[in-house]
Amino acid sequence: MSYANMQLGGESGQYLKLNDGVTKCRIISESIPVWVAFNRAEKTSKKFLREVDAVEYNRTADKDSQAKRKFALWTIDRTDGVMKLAEFGVSIMKQIQTLALDEDYKFSDIPGFDIKIVREGQGMETTYTVTPSPMSALTSEEQLAVVDLQPVADFLKGQSNVVAEILRDEKGNVIPF
Repeated sequence: MSYANMQLGGESGQYLKLNDGVTKCRIISESIPVWVAFNRAEKTSKKFLREVDAVEYNRTADKDSQAKRKFALWTIDRTDGVMKLAEFGVSIMKQIQTLALDEDYKFSDIPGFDIKIVREGQGMETTYTVTPSPMSALTSEEQLAVVDLQPVADFLKGQSNVVAEILRDEKGNVIPF
């Protein structure tokens, strides 16, 4: 998905975590939309790769556990140099899109610079600010690793909490998760 033209509207160690303060990372893949539903009481999540399945899930889900759209993409976590999957919400993606359209940072698919994401606040009061670092090339080691990356959708399909599509019985009723 092109960032400039974007329509906005596993295991924990494999995911980029945005802690309070600054997280520096490098985006190394295009993003795909994914819908994430959290069950706060059970501390579990479900992810949907198709909007139609998220809409179906939301029809019967509690208001607090509705699936919300995020964007999944591969990053390099500059804290430890490990490639991790990030799931950014619309507020972060709008700022990345702004950079994609900016005369000084313009890019279509993958930016040629690291970004810093500042997380402040808690709960519904959390805000994120994205700022670019100066343009820089990936190291030769990073370039080789990017070539071997599994596509985001394929990685997600291998996760136990991901629903590739809603399952139905022979009468067309949704089979519970």
